[in-house]
Amino acid sequence: MVGYKYRSWKDPYHKDLLINRELYFNSANDFNDLFDSNIELNHEDVPEEEYLEHLKSVLLKKESEAFYDSLFEERVKSAFSNKKNHLSEHSKHITEEIKKVMGIYCLSLENNSIHNWAYYGHGNKGYCLGIDYDNIFEKHALNHVVVQYIKEYPNIRPNLQPDPIDILRIVSLKSIEFEKEKEIRLFKFKGVGHVIKFDPEDVKEIILGNKIDPQHEKEIYDIWKAVYPHASLSRIKIKPKTFELIVVPYS
Repeated sequence: MVGYKYRSWKDPYHKDLLINRELYFNSANDFNDLFDSNIELNHEDVPEEEYLEHLKSVLLKKESEAFYDSLFEERVKSAFSNKKNHLSEHSKHITEEIKKVMGIYCLSLENNSIHNWAYYGHGNKGYCLGIDYDNIFEKHALNHVVVQYIKEYPNIRPNLQPDPIDILRIVSLKSIEFEKEKEIRLFKFKGVGHVIKFDPEDVKEIILGNKIDPQHEKEIYDIWKAVYPHASLSRIKIKPKTFELIVVPYS
């Protein structure tokens, strides 16, 4: 499948996407949305019995069997009395670890989004690259997830043992206010700051913004002709008498 990245041709780093075929994996700390990958887990819903068993397993790892005596249960009860603070810290630890180690690359599923062209495509003066992300994540052992947009703050109960499902849920949920982005995410564990190269054949579409500078248009056209003749080249236009953008063949 094809995912779309909206870029500015004025920004040298944005040019790297087309010229050097580089995907830079960000930390969630770099995202503009304060809630993005920063969902607070609902530790209050963890059943007491499950938490007690978790505490016992943790304490047993820290203590030798010689200390498994009548006082062991007292130590468990003492730790249990601090359940709320402990689980709150556990929740914060999960989200902080995501920001430290999870490299994320964001794409859109649409190439004619009014919102994305306005905010990410340099105010319709940039370009949009359509990339076959199926090929990329297979070649580089990446994972991907389609973002879900929700109205209400999610109620996610944390797993007390490390669980990739928690990470997937946290990085895949955003406020419905962002649903126009139609986002899909590639992510790489321990991949923050990593750059992944992709092949020319992975480029399927190049779309020029409606208000792109003629010089920028020429530069992109020359690159397309030299490196990506297999990919479609098109531009964005306004569909008459509608609030819609359409993609038309380049001419």
